[in-house]
Amino acid sequence: MRKIFYLLVLTVVFGISQLHANTYFLFMKIYNPDGAMGNSSTANSFSSVAAYRVGIANQIGRQESGPDSTFPNKVYRSHYDNAEVPAYFFSDVGSYDWTLTESAGQTVVAVAEVYSPQFGWTGNSYIGYSKDVLYQSDINKNQIELPDAKLQMIPQPQIIQQASNSVTVGWQSMTLNDITGYTLYRSSSINGTYTAITIVPQSTGQIQCTDNFNITGGTTYYYKISVNFAWGGGNGAPAYYETKAMSAASSQPGTLTSNPKPEENTPVPEELSESNTYNYPNPCAGPTTIRFSLLEQENVSIAIYDINSRLVWSKKLDASSTTTGVNNVIWKLQNDAGIEVSNGAYILVIKAGGKTVTKKIAVVR
Repeated sequence: MRKIFYLLVLTVVFGISQLHANTYFLFMKIYNPDGAMGNSSTANSFSSVAAYRVGIANQIGRQESGPDSTFPNKVYRSHYDNAEVPAYFFSDVGSYDWTLTESAGQTVVAVAEVYSPQFGWTGNSYIGYSKDVLYQSDINKNQIELPDAKLQMIPQPQIIQQASNSVTVGWQSMTLNDITGYTLYRSSSINGTYTAITIVPQSTGQIQCTDNFNITGGTTYYYKISVNFAWGGGNGAPAYYETKAMSAASSQPGTLTSNPKPEENTPVPEELSESNTYNYPNPCAGPTTIRFSLLEQENVSIAIYDINSRLVWSKKLDASSTTTGVNNVIWKLQNDAGIEVSNGAYILVIKAGGKTVTKKIAVVR
C-alpha cells in the first residue's frame, strides 16, 4: 500500500522540480541493521543508493538533489522534516540517470551503501537491497515504491591459515538476496591501496578463499571484500553490480611464514609460452583471471581485441609489479571506458621478454 507520507513528498517534489519527459521517481525506505528507524547520526542516514534495471547496461540511478547541499547524493535522513519515517531514497531517476524509458516488466534493483568516508561516515560498512518489477500502473503514475531495505554489515575477513606460499582468508556469508559473490581485495599495508585479486562465489555459512596470487614470502597482507549483486539480463548488461562499500580490513594480517623454496610447492619458473598462458573460467560470464608465467620480473603488455581487431582493453605491467613464475590479472569483461563488453569471441595478446602469446576468450552470459 502506498504511504500517505510518500504521496505528500511526491507532491512537494513535483511542485518544486522541473519535470522532464522521462520523469520517473523511485522511493525506498532504509532501516538500520536492528530494524529501527534510526536518527540523523545512524548508518541508514548516511546511505547512498545505486538503482539499476536488469538487462539495461550503464544506467545507474542515484539520489539526485538530496536535502544535504554538501552531499546531494546522500539520501533523506531518518525523521527528515520531523516525519516518523526511517532514512529514505527518493529521486527522479528518469530525468537524471535513466536514459532508456521505463516500461512494464522491467526489474528494478536498488542497493543502499554506507561506508567511510562517504558523506562523513566513520563507522563500519553496510549494504541493503531491494528489488521489484514495474507494472503498467507504476508506469502510469511515474513512480514506484520499492520494498524496504534493511542494512547488513559487510563481514570483516579473518585469517584462517598462513603458510609459506599462501594465506587462507574467511568470512561469514551475507544473507541478502541476489548476492552472486564477493570481490577479494589485498594490500601490503592496512591503510594502503587495495587491489582486487579474485572473485569468490556466494555460498551459505563460512566462506573461505586461499590466496596464492603473486604473493611474496615473508610479506604481510591485509584483506577486504566488496559485494557483488546480480545484474545480467543480456543486452550488454554486466553480470553483476559491485558495491563501492568494502568491509573493514582483516583484523589480523596474513603473514607468509618464509620465502618458499623452489623445490617446495612452487613450480619452476617458466618463460611466457602458449602452454602456460590461459584465462579461467573460459567461456566466462563474469570477471576472468588471465594467467601467465615469467622466467623473471619484466615488463608485460596485455591487450584484448574484438574479432575485428579493434582494441577493447589493455593493461601494462611494470617489471616491479610482476613476479617470477605465475602471474594473475583479472579482466572484468569491460572495455577501457569501463563499459561491459558484449557476448562473443575476443583475442587475448600478451607480450613479455620479446615473446608474444595469443589466446581466444569467449564471453557468454
